[in-house]
Amino acid sequence: MFLFLRKLIAMSNEINYTFSMIKAVLFDLDGTLVQLPDFDKRVFIEYAKVGIKHGYDGKEFQNAVMQGLIAMLGNQTDKTNRQVFYETFSQYIPSDENKIEQAFDEFYNGELNNFKQDLTIKINLAPKIKELREAGLKIVLATSPVFPISAIITRLAWVGLSLDDFYFVTNYENITRSKRFTEFITHILKKLNEKIFLINLRLAENFAVKNA
Repeated sequence: MFLFLRKLIAMSNEINYTFSMIKAVLFDLDGTLVQLPDFDKRVFIEYAKVGIKHGYDGKEFQNAVMQGLIAMLGNQTDKTNRQVFYETFSQYIPSDENKIEQAFDEFYNGELNNFKQDLTIKINLAPKIKELREAGLKIVLATSPVFPISAIITRLAWVGLSLDDFYFVTNYENITRSKRFTEFITHILKKLNEKIFLINLRLAENFAVKNA
């Protein structure tokens, strides 16, 4: 991924028609900017502890989270993923959504940082992202929109990034679809107000390696 970034920055300094057509670059978070093995599985285990800490049965809390996640992944309504999550969560654990969200935020701002020590690649990406922005590109963090912004801010900080480094950041409050639906991309395109080419990062990485 880092070789790809160097290639992309080098391309941005070349005056050619092909690159001039690229107006934005979309990055995923987990597995791309943040390299942390089994993040989803590990964080799911922690949800039981979150529930217990706030007076709920751990397994019941985990199940409510899982059902909310499934609902978000299948969301095809006009409701945001956040709305869908809490509507579903409350069917399994009747609760005040603001109280539950505060519990999650407390975890994402606190205990989640214990995961940082297990990053497989530890590097400050801010200078590289800045170079891309200075090249005139709109940088979008197109992460799976099933987390609140607090969870995203924490993980970005691990690699030296913040919300200010991005033109737009997907999260469960501003998206009504998961990545499995084309509307996820069309929503981002509307935010960008651009017609852009979408480049598969993994394919681009392979190309960069072969042509290094």
